[in-house]
Amino acid sequence: SSVPHRPSPPWFKRALAVVGMFTIKPPTPTDIQVAEADVQAHTFVVCLFRVHENLRDKGLAFISRLEETIRRRKGFVQLRSDKPKFWKIYDGKDHNVEPHHLDPAVFDFTSILLAGFPTFEEVHTWWSSDEVFEVLKGRDVIEKIGIFPIDGLQHCTDCQAMKGFGDRFVLFEFLKMLKFQPVQQYVDDYKRFGANALKDLGVNCNLLCSEGICGVLMNEFPLEACCASSWRSDTEANVWTDSDNYQMHLIPSRQKYAKTFVVLVPIFEDKMEQLVFDTKSSGTMTRLKG
Repeated sequence: SSVPHRPSPPWFKRALAVVGMFTIKPPTPTDIQVAEADVQAHTFVVCLFRVHENLRDKGLAFISRLEETIRRRKGFVQLRSDKPKFWKIYDGKDHNVEPHHLDPAVFDFTSILLAGFPTFEEVHTWWSSDEVFEVLKGRDVIEKIGIFPIDGLQHCTDCQAMKGFGDRFVLFEFLKMLKFQPVQQYVDDYKRFGANALKDLGVNCNLLCSEGICGVLMNEFPLEACCASSWRSDTEANVWTDSDNYQMHLIPSRQKYAKTFVVLVPIFEDKMEQLVFDTKSSGTMTRLKG
């Protein structure tokens, strides 16, 4: 005999309605792309140093020892630069080199190290390690140190793996906020314009980070937000900074609501040294032939 139909109780209908609210839809290509980016994105660590002028060699050795601890803890060092003579300043020079003692520079560092770890937890594992503790015992050779984790927008790539290919410069914007909300809007706009740079400008803005800092490990510089993008050449970086969106939208907002130091830094300083040497040698040969 057939089983008689029995109406579903009210609680069962309500349960079906709730389940329907959480039905998982097939992911779109955009969903997949965002998910992959989230998986790959590292936590970057912005490290800023002001080395004592009369202890330069010892100061650079200190930074090298700290750099070694990052790689030993399976971190990545995307950039290290100790020679400001190779930096191209776009804005905020007075915030790096003080014009006079009555107006001290807020970002007067002389070395930059940009590192990355797969997770925020691994940043703290590195920072709390015995190796870092031992290195920091010799920090008296460094006048000022700032170490700031920040959420990244992609995987950090170690510069040792980029020698033969890849980007050659990083454009940094170091920001001290004067107003929080407008600066948060600024870093969001930087991400939005940067993501569209290839379509709008024909150049690839390889966004590394554009966010407020997510932690403070050493706080001797007033860094509160940072934008960083990598570029194959300084010419391509100039296309970005000369664009209408950058000139007409980003710069006015940045100058109104933050103290900022904007600088293009080479990833491979040894190649810059070689370029300068080759240029000087070529000039010398020309004069000799003349």
